[in-house]
Amino acid sequence: MAQRRNRYREMERIMTYALLAGLALFILYLVFAGTGVKALKLITGIITILDGGLILGYLHLTQELKKRRSRWIATGGLSLVVCTLVSLLLGFPG
Repeated sequence: MAQRRNRYREMERIMTYALLAGLALFILYLVFAGTGVKALKLITGIITILDGGLILGYLHLTQELKKRRSRWIATGGLSLVVCTLVSLLLGFPG
């Protein structure tokens, strides 16, 4: 039981770093979108979507997506994807 709990804590730590990296990328995306740098806006938007998608994909492959203890990670990854996609589609900020 202790080894399984340690594996979850390690996965939780890695996912926390991935979510923080996604947040930093999303903030960069908003900065580039606000200043009008379209190429960097598109690049950071795509990388942010990939980051959120990889988080959700990893949770799905490890079957953590179904477990209650991992809902906050799944919610964070999904929010990265949704917020960036909506912002890209609506062109906001621009």
